[in-house]
Amino acid sequence: MRSSASLFLLLLLLLLLSALLYSGEEGRSLDYLNALRQKSGLIPLQGNRLLNLAAASHANYLVLHQQIGHLEQHGHRGYTGKTPADRVVYHGYASKDVMENIAVNAKNGASAVDDLLSAIYHRFVFLSFDKDQIGAGRAETDIRKRTQNAYVYKLGSSKLNLLCQKAFIPVSGVRYLQNGCKSSGLLLPQTLYEKKQQEIKSKNAEVVLHPYPGQQGVMPAFYNEVPDPLPDYDVSGYPVSVQFNDLYYTGIKLRSFRLFDEENKEIPMSRILTHANDPHQRLKKMQFALMPIKRLEYATTYRVVFEAEVDGEPYQKSWKFTTRSFKEKLYRIEKEETMLRAEPGSTVILYFVPRSGSDLLRRYRASKGLKVTLIDQNTLKVSIPQQLRSEANIMSGGRTVRFK
Repeated sequence: MRSSASLFLLLLLLLLLSALLYSGEEGRSLDYLNALRQKSGLIPLQGNRLLNLAAASHANYLVLHQQIGHLEQHGHRGYTGKTPADRVVYHGYASKDVMENIAVNAKNGASAVDDLLSAIYHRFVFLSFDKDQIGAGRAETDIRKRTQNAYVYKLGSSKLNLLCQKAFIPVSGVRYLQNGCKSSGLLLPQTLYEKKQQEIKSKNAEVVLHPYPGQQGVMPAFYNEVPDPLPDYDVSGYPVSVQFNDLYYTGIKLRSFRLFDEENKEIPMSRILTHANDPHQRLKKMQFALMPIKRLEYATTYRVVFEAEVDGEPYQKSWKFTTRSFKEKLYRIEKEETMLRAEPGSTVILYFVPRSGSDLLRRYRASKGLKVTLIDQNTLKVSIPQQLRSEANIMSGGRTVRFK
């Protein structure tokens, strides 16, 4: 009885906290995500209190137990359901047709969204055609641990959630779906279920491109996700994707998918992921991804050319996007020894160009007085003190940068 009361109080506290935080970092991350969705031709996701609560409870579970995945273990403190569907149902959401995205150790909410969009399988969750609701939760700890913070996002369908709150009397000759709702015995007419999905799909674009045409500030790199579409690379280029809305199309045959730099040179060594060759069988038949093997350059405009046969007709799409740039001066660090003359009180960006697909800044050492911030796993932001010693150094991965 005491444990039940404690769990109730814990969930009540989570609800209050999630309501307070929703307008904070989580709210800012959702505003950022929705802005990206809208620029891509997708409708904004509407916040849902129950999805928000389910996301908050799982974020707390992950930090509490130092986990990073989508499953919870029965009997563990804070347990509210084994799967994402179990957890939303526990918190009162009627439909089990939900999707979940998780980012850990993100700098902030926008960074969490960027990290997930750089990971192709998680990107397609955020850019879903048939979801129109979302809940977000965040948890963190001040203690230095493997999982310092967790951002959890739950995506659902308002149409299916309402449908799951109705009762249907089985009729002979009608096909029904089972186990899609909170009430396990509820049968949903399949045609009605599909109609409700189509109502949301009809509000979205026929084709979604990412990065979207003209997008600025795109991350140049992809590092990893679980499962990993490039398990033999720890660092590679930012994926480019095309997905077709199956409400409008029935068959896509890919002809070519290419990426070009500012000098109109094709980026070599790219892997094209499709439904047919996806090693983890996550991509759908109308989803395509170009995975550059080498990370892209900063402050560079790239051109994409996608060619296919769409429902028997030739189709071509070409667009451009630009990677992130900095107001500070950027230095490419490629040699074992690099000498830089830096103005006292200035800030510079050091980009340690990867020498292989496994070359990351796993650790670095900096002289006293240098303020160093990790931008990504190949890039450092370094602030030079006003009173610079005769020489200050940064060492990482066999490379040394000396400031004078």
